[in-house]
Amino acid sequence: MYVMERSTKIFITVVSLGIFVLVAFGYILYAGFDESRYFSRYSFDYYLLVDSKVKDFPLPKEFVEVTYHSSCGDGPKLPSSAVHVKVGNIDDSYLSKIERFITENGLVRTSTEGVFASSTVYEDKNGDEIEILVYHNKGGIYSIIMEWRDLSFNRKLLY
Repeated sequence: MYVMERSTKIFITVVSLGIFVLVAFGYILYAGFDESRYFSRYSFDYYLLVDSKVKDFPLPKEFVEVTYHSSCGDGPKLPSSAVHVKVGNIDDSYLSKIERFITENGLVRTSTEGVFASSTVYEDKNGDEIEILVYHNKGGIYSIIMEWRDLSFNRKLLY
């Protein structure tokens, strides 16, 4: 029976860990600089790419689908994170949760016309922009989109 020497075991362990670190670092670079990524809740990308404000956005008790989105920005387009919730019915208790989210985060409405038609745009204390849109799809499904845009990113580049 062949018994590995201690130095061989250490070498194999170090090489294995090095390969793991390189693969993990490569994935983080790829995911972080990918122009546009869509993924589900609690996926690896969810933990790596989604801003805490988007994670904290209230979800209804029952929903049809929840999709998260992350974009690193491209040219004039700012880095952003978003959640898109599809729900069969929007009741008053869910709307009050959204209002509470707006109040608790100190968001100030800056516009009722954002990128999306009939959306409301808010600004937080850091000057970042949050856009919330609620609209009715065909088939009785409602969509709620909350997108956070990192306006501080522009300030870091300009100043």
